[in-house]
Amino acid sequence: MDEPMLTVAEAAARIRVSQWTIRRAINSGELRATKTSTKGRWRIYGSSFEAYMAPAETTADV
Repeated sequence: MDEPMLTVAEAAARIRVSQWTIRRAINSGELRATKTSTKGRWRIYGSSFEAYMAPAETTADV
């Protein structure tokens, strides 16, 4: 079964940040992503995105 993937724009829209914020997280290794073979666009692994959001959710609960 394939893991769901998000585009940079989809990930940014879900957490209301800029696409550059998502790209920085990819480049720093905070978000696990891969580039598509056809146009070289980033696709973010769904499990990585959920893990990236988890610290923000626990901080918001405080």
